[in-house]
Amino acid sequence: MNALRTGHLFAGCGLGMLADKLNGHAPTWAVEIDEWCCEHLRQRVADGWFPGCRVVCADARSVDYASLGAVDALCAGFPCQNISAAGNGTGIDGEKSGLVWEVFRAIDTLRPAWVFLENSPRIRTKGRDRILAALMGRRYLVRDGTLAAARVGAPHQRNRWW
Repeated sequence: MNALRTGHLFAGCGLGMLADKLNGHAPTWAVEIDEWCCEHLRQRVADGWFPGCRVVCADARSVDYASLGAVDALCAGFPCQNISAAGNGTGIDGEKSGLVWEVFRAIDTLRPAWVFLENSPRIRTKGRDRILAALMGRRYLVRDGTLAAARVGAPHQRNRWW
């Protein structure tokens, strides 16, 4: 069986990609705006962690997703600044967290079989209903919930929505 090919939006410094690799998946491309993170990702590619992975250092709003190539799964930990307790509470209508709609532009272009999203658990009252409706409107079956880092062996609680 071939490895699941994954694309990563808002890739950060690649921890989601590392989780993919540890699960036998093949990160194919990553989009990230922060230059430090991009340089870190490029170094991990050069080190052989993510063979053949393309790193695109750009604002997600400017990316031509079709040019990145097909993936089996799209993964995105979209910005949480307007969702988290430390944010302003505007939810997915906020300037940063509203970038979730770029995930849907990528979905509409690439039509991956799987979509994995991650964010603050406060999304349950800050836009979750609209995100799930958008996924179901695209004929995805949806399952979501929260998971604490401590449940997978981390020494801290930090709940996340998946």
